[in-house]
Amino acid sequence: MKIFICASKYHYHKIPEIVPELESMGHKLTMPNGYDSPGMEEEMKNKSKEESENWKKEMLKKDYEIISRHDAILVLNLEKKGIQNYIGGATFLEIHNAFLLNKKIFLYNPIPDCIFADEIRGMTPIILEGNIKIMNTFLPKKFFEILEKQRAKYQNAYKPWTGEEDIELEKLGIEKSKTIKELSVMFGRNPGAIRSRLKKFGL
Repeated sequence: MKIFICASKYHYHKIPEIVPELESMGHKLTMPNGYDSPGMEEEMKNKSKEESENWKKEMLKKDYEIISRHDAILVLNLEKKGIQNYIGGATFLEIHNAFLLNKKIFLYNPIPDCIFADEIRGMTPIILEGNIKIMNTFLPKKFFEILEKQRAKYQNAYKPWTGEEDIELEKLGIEKSKTIKELSVMFGRNPGAIRSRLKKFGL
């Protein structure tokens, strides 16, 4: 399942803690829009009103487009400065977009006591109670059939990459001594996964 992770910038440092488990369950993940540049929003606020507003408008459009290409969103609603299960305005809009697009909505923790709590309840999210493992109980049988077929062909399909694997793949990628097909066999992963990982290394 393709999952778009939604979270406050305040919680970005918590995302790596849940990624390995989600990937081991067979999910493909997309990080929040500002994940690689969390300070960009504050930077844009220092620019002209028009530049700031245009940037925000494009980010909102991008959110909608990204969610449309995914099967579900996972909202990482954690404690923020004393507020339990925090969901801010931007994350609320992402939940609403997922609802309009008929995507599954998973909340890591219960719905917070906030101004739009009733609206969130009306969008019937699935509450995980901090237990990511139960996500797969809400997925169709077809998902597991596809995962099983992939792992029959590529034994490590969708499993997290280990540090040792990353080092070895990057080394081989730099050397260009093996083809994508050969790397696929060596690492037990489909060619698309190999290309994606090499791209992450800038190769």
